[in-house]
Amino acid sequence: MKFEFIQAQKVAYSVEELCRVLGVSTSGFYASRVRPESKRAQHDAELALRIHASHVASGYNYGNPRIHGDLKASGTRST
Repeated sequence: MKFEFIQAQKVAYSVEELCRVLGVSTSGFYASRVRPESKRAQHDAELALRIHASHVASGYNYGNPRIHGDLKASGTRST
């Protein structure tokens, strides 16, 4: 989360200053830019797409319980 904030604010402030204020290393920030996305983050992104698709397919009527049931019926695991 801190690295995303630094990425967004680096046009207004130097990366070094942002890293110092947030208590992270500049090398850690630059390494995060080239690090591949974790399997958990990939799974979360896929799940978010499926949730959105279920919501759209319901005409934006389904809430959390029905979307959960819809995903469960389709075999999608939430963890």
